[in-house]
Amino acid sequence: MGKRVGVITVDIEEHLYKQITKKAEKQNLSIRKFVNQLIEKNFQKEDFLKLVAPKISILSIEQEGFVLRDDTAKKSRLVEVKIRNGKLWCDLDEKNVCDHIHYVLMLPDIVNFKDKLKQI
Repeated sequence: MGKRVGVITVDIEEHLYKQITKKAEKQNLSIRKFVNQLIEKNFQKEDFLKLVAPKISILSIEQEGFVLRDDTAKKSRLVEVKIRNGKLWCDLDEKNVCDHIHYVLMLPDIVNFKDKLKQI
């Protein structure tokens, strides 16, 4: 069997493959097209995050939230975004709606906190 030009084979864990198959079928897409779109959208999301928040970056993920670096002011600041009463809370802005919260909501790692967050 010959190798196809421009195509790379990767291994996908079986439990993920089952989820991918179901979602691809729902969207009437081939598995290959679905996976490629998923990966491409993830890269686009990363690029978009860099575009809309170029001076905010993630330093670490803690048990109760995120530590960010904010270079939007003249002096760099550390910002903690934690879960308080089931909602995200920014210690710098002392709010649950701000640019830091929006940034965190766009991070893939936010799903690690889904059990701690209350529904809106």
